[in-house]
Amino acid sequence: MMHSNMFSILHILFLATFAQTITAASPKATTLNGTYVGKHLSSWDQDAFLGIPYAQPPTGSLRFKWPQSLNTAFDEERTATEYGDSCMQYTQNWTMSEDCLSMNVIRPAGKPKKLLPVLVWVYGGGLYAGSSADPQYNLSGIVKVSQDIDEPILAVSFNYRLGMWGFLQNFNLLKEGNANAGLLDQRLALRWIQENIEAFGGDPDRVVVWGESAGAQSLAYHMFSYDGQDDGLYRGAILESGGITGAQIHDLSYYNVAFENLTRTVGCWDKKDQLACLRDLDEKALYAARPSLTWNPLIDGTFLTGYPSQLIRQNKFHSVPMIVGANTDETFCIGKVNTTEDLFYEMFRWRNYALSAPTARKLLELYPDDPCHQPPYHITNCSRPAGNYQGRRACAIGSDIAMISGRRKLAELFTESGEDVYSYRFDQLWYQRAEWDGVKHFDNVAYSFQNISGLLGPSPKYDSHAELANTIGQAYGKFINTLNNSVSGIIYLNTSQLYPGTACVANGFIGQLSVSAADFSVLAISVTTLLTVTRFMYIPNTSTTRKAFICVAVWTMPLITSLIPTIAGEMKPVGGNWCWISATRPDLRYAMTHGWRFFVILSTIIIYIYIWVYLRRHLGTKSRASRRTLSFSTRNTNTMFSKGSKDTGFRVMKEDEVELDTFGTRHGEVDALSSPAIFEQGIHWDRRREKTDEIEDMGIREVTNPNPQAPPQAQQNMLQTNASEFPQRRATHDVEVEIKRMMLLNGYPFILSALQMQRRTGSIII
Repeated sequence: MMHSNMFSILHILFLATFAQTITAASPKATTLNGTYVGKHLSSWDQDAFLGIPYAQPPTGSLRFKWPQSLNTAFDEERTATEYGDSCMQYTQNWTMSEDCLSMNVIRPAGKPKKLLPVLVWVYGGGLYAGSSADPQYNLSGIVKVSQDIDEPILAVSFNYRLGMWGFLQNFNLLKEGNANAGLLDQRLALRWIQENIEAFGGDPDRVVVWGESAGAQSLAYHMFSYDGQDDGLYRGAILESGGITGAQIHDLSYYNVAFENLTRTVGCWDKKDQLACLRDLDEKALYAARPSLTWNPLIDGTFLTGYPSQLIRQNKFHSVPMIVGANTDETFCIGKVNTTEDLFYEMFRWRNYALSAPTARKLLELYPDDPCHQPPYHITNCSRPAGNYQGRRACAIGSDIAMISGRRKLAELFTESGEDVYSYRFDQLWYQRAEWDGVKHFDNVAYSFQNISGLLGPSPKYDSHAELANTIGQAYGKFINTLNNSVSGIIYLNTSQLYPGTACVANGFIGQLSVSAADFSVLAISVTTLLTVTRFMYIPNTSTTRKAFICVAVWTMPLITSLIPTIAGEMKPVGGNWCWISATRPDLRYAMTHGWRFFVILSTIIIYIYIWVYLRRHLGTKSRASRRTLSFSTRNTNTMFSKGSKDTGFRVMKEDEVELDTFGTRHGEVDALSSPAIFEQGIHWDRRREKTDEIEDMGIREVTNPNPQAPPQAQQNMLQTNASEFPQRRATHDVEVEIKRMMLLNGYPFILSALQMQRRTGSIII
């Protein structure tokens, strides 16, 4: 995991970053325990809060135990401008101590007005090495990329215990309930983030965890912890070169010899309480006696109740949207081999994955002794195999077992659970590295952290590496914000631009089309309502040609507004797997979308105001007071005609009742045989009710025919002539229902309430 060849350069760069002169007011954040004062990074335009404790120091009696939450508060402001000590481990690159459980927060300068999504980094190192203070893990790079694409994030890293300090395994420790302390450090850190990150401007509901190698493996264990219980600690994950088949989980018996060696070395073997003896040891004495054995997680019955392979079958895991991937040549090699026989033998001795003979033979068949077999050997000249050909063969098998197969299994598993999973393979050779040497484990980290300065050669070759790093940063930044694949389609890295693929452009075109069509559909409905009210046009009864014209009219402008930006090449990625009109073309956005939307909104408002005024003028109480009307009901068989001024239009009375305008005068009692043709067959006069009920209900008095000398036929002609102005008599009821439906669909209920009046006033009731 540690790459000493780059450490010096990165360390200098890292120290320079945090040696910037503070040019802005020192940022502050108040957590549940107290207020911390960070530092402003002027070169990044960011704020940093470093070395914030998230747990009690795991020292003395708390050594080897699960972490304990902070239980004290303070009133004074405390500085948080330097990284805390790294946890005890087998390397000596850092300032180490057991009091190491600290947190770091990097954010864009100033507390944001809107809470930012949070990225949490978990370092790798085989669970025996690593530190959040490692300059290779400088979070400022990826935060800067998110700032550049205007989708800012807040980034967090923390330390957790390693080696025997975090993963000491013993029966008495298991009995105490303190196995896997390093994993519980991680869990407590995630809980601290949930409780305190809002003080820094982070959104606790939008946390994405990110790990590489053992860090990714640890996160996979969290997904299987507590039988897959979802504690709401994170909503997405990015796993680089690690997963459920990283370092193996061994039985407790596997560690018996190592525990005995440790206790004998420090003089605790013969003690009655060996753990108490180990906890009483001086930190330096315990560190000096550290064994070389790698301590790994254990099935403890609480945090991990079973092997991942078992929990998968029991559907006990917490699935989330994920980016997961690995490098082409992870270089988890199986011993030092020169022949096929050597490789077969080493498979039995391999510490992490002791394979059976049938499995070993099958693997040798799948990875044949053929230098031209592709993949995974990167042999470009079959007649001249590269050096260490058998070694590359062994590494290919080991890498696929340790990294590739687990990645594929995890992706398949989470996809079946309905989550979005994006898988990648990192295949970029470092500068001046031979192709046969491959793309190794950890090679991608410099790109992920935008930390490639000085590592990849001069321009112009360096430029393409910088663009690749930037692309990865954008992909991660957009995933953190949206949980979707961020950069869709083909990306040409020989330019400074990211070109969207066909799928992204298609999404943009369809999205623009559907949104615009929805806008114009609202306008079309309002226009149709207007025509129905003022022209009595009932759409279901219109011709097919007219219906087709209406549909075409609705879709014409949306097609135009979608095609223009697409043809102009202005459909650009804007978030997730989604394109829209480029943000650099606000003129096009307003011309194709916003401008038309304002037009539709304004037009719709004007149309409905006109409809309201029209209905009030023709159907309101004032209008009625000046009119004498004819009332006709399909339920009330009495009919009464009264004279009055002629008015165009109709009046809706009830769901099955309409009121027509004045046709002329007629005697109150009409013979059924001489009733006009406008009445449907089957409607009969009921002389028993005559005028009284209708008069009482409607408040309308019967009037005497002022022209009794007029012949009945002339009166009937007058009625029929006037009726010719209303050819849709059978559809009158349908028109009424259509108006009612349109008003409700258009969210226009205030027309109904405005026109709703008591029947005794003779006003309209819809």
